[in-house]
Amino acid sequence: MADACLFIGKDLILFAWVDDIILIGKEANNILNKLSKDFRIKDLGLESHILGIKISKSDHIITLSRQYFIKELIIQYGLEDSKLSMTPMQSNIKLETATDKEHKEFNKLKINYRAAIGSLNYLSQCTRPDLAYPVGTLSQFLEKPSLSHWLAFKRALKYLRKTKDLGLTYSMNGSSDIIGYSDLSWAEENNRK
Repeated sequence: MADACLFIGKDLILFAWVDDIILIGKEANNILNKLSKDFRIKDLGLESHILGIKISKSDHIITLSRQYFIKELIIQYGLEDSKLSMTPMQSNIKLETATDKEHKEFNKLKINYRAAIGSLNYLSQCTRPDLAYPVGTLSQFLEKPSLSHWLAFKRALKYLRKTKDLGLTYSMNGSSDIIGYSDLSWAEENNRK
């Protein structure tokens, strides 16, 4: 069981992660003053970054993004000067389970495919839900990837390079409607049966 990190009161929200705390609400200054009596505190003022997430604020809008993490991924995989991609995955791509020969060829590259897909998953869970489909698709091949899976991963990174400033945006004035989507073609895939 994990320790509690989010505390919600009548007029206050407190988020704690190791030694970082965010206070939101009318009572934020009072709580900060009380905490400073028992702990050494450095007040950084209005938050602009926490846990590697950039927080951008303007008139009732908050956007959470991960530009720095995306930049590091692009550098790590040598795609700084690569052609940009408009979408994270080809719409007509049919990825199949790698043959033993294809997997051996991929292993010669000495690439940690599992870690690469884990990085995309981290982004999709934190600030980039637009990566959920490529992550879900590419995760199916963690045990036995091939070059075609790797090229699909690189396409997702090229898309991230083009869209690095995107993130989750919350607006006080926006609609609170919930919209859902479904993949109706799922059962058509032969390697999923």
